Amino acid sequence: MLTAKHKAYLDKLRDSGITNMYGATEYLMNKFRITYEEAKVILMEWMSLYK
Repeated sequence: MLTAKHKAYLDKLRDSGITNMYGATEYLMNKFRITYEEAKVILMEWMSLYK
């Protein structure tokens, strides 16, 4: 479910230092108008890119 738009948003959010990335689910939900479950999947996919 991770798209280029999601990745760009999460990269920018991480670089901003506004939130610990474990708290990024709420930001994804608000920005993309998606459910908690969808946001959680997207965040986990994004995090897996940086293992």
